[in-house]
Amino acid sequence: MHAKEMRNALAATEASWELDDVIDDDVDVDEIGVEFGLGALPEPLGAFTARYPRIRPELTTPFLPYLPYLLRWKRKLRKTLPKAWDWRDVDGHNWIWPARNQGGCGSCVAFATAAGVEAHRRIETSDHALGIDLSEAALFFANNRQCNPGDPRYGWFNGAALDYLMEEGACFEENYPYQPLNQVARIPEGTERTLKITGYDSTTNTTQMKRWIAEEGPLVASFGVYQDFFAFWSNGTGVYNHVTGPYRGGHAVLVVGYDDTRSSWIVKNSWGTTTGHPDGCFEIASGECGIDDRMYLVEDVYD
Repeated sequence: MHAKEMRNALAATEASWELDDVIDDDVDVDEIGVEFGLGALPEPLGAFTARYPRIRPELTTPFLPYLPYLLRWKRKLRKTLPKAWDWRDVDGHNWIWPARNQGGCGSCVAFATAAGVEAHRRIETSDHALGIDLSEAALFFANNRQCNPGDPRYGWFNGAALDYLMEEGACFEENYPYQPLNQVARIPEGTERTLKITGYDSTTNTTQMKRWIAEEGPLVASFGVYQDFFAFWSNGTGVYNHVTGPYRGGHAVLVVGYDDTRSSWIVKNSWGTTTGHPDGCFEIASGECGIDDRMYLVEDVYD
């Protein structure tokens, strides 16, 4: 599809995003929309959706937005959720570090869950500058997962990754650097330090998702990627919604905020950065492509 045809399709559907003006009308957007790895698989029947979740207050109870250095019971009560929340700017600090790049490997689940653990560790310790770099390679390949579509071990499940983070944890990038190609996990002897989680929870309720984001931290989610998302990621701006093109697969991401005014979720990707997405984050419309079908909350990171 040429850029002019896509612009016409975006206009006809009153889409909430647009192609960059520097893209000429006669350019084939499928050629400039670089395709990256996906790899999020539908959860298998009977998979856990929560393990050892903390008991939380009902949605009808007062809301306690996060503030660094304050215990939950000392936070200021609010009766309603804020209209927007973004962990890239909470208390004047960015708690979300720039996105890494999974390349062509179907390892997005490892990237999304590792990013969740890293962010929650900073939030739980009230240290936005805490340097944490977990090994996505160790998390992915230690579970005998592989990069390429068609391989029976291709991709992964959000719940399975969270199970492994409970039971085994993840070592650090310096112990096992990531490469976007099939590997066998051989973690060096003497690698003793890992981060683990005590449990996780999940919900299909969007109000609960927003409450968890603002009270606890980012959430792990998946959505369906269509061909036009590659064009949006490489050359688009605005709030993504699917307009045209075939389905390409599932993709796991970290949801770092929301904006009710724009009816959007704010999402950290694992495809590096682009001109329109300089920190590797983007916005996707609420309810779009299954982004809020279910989101997962990691709990209580420990060293």
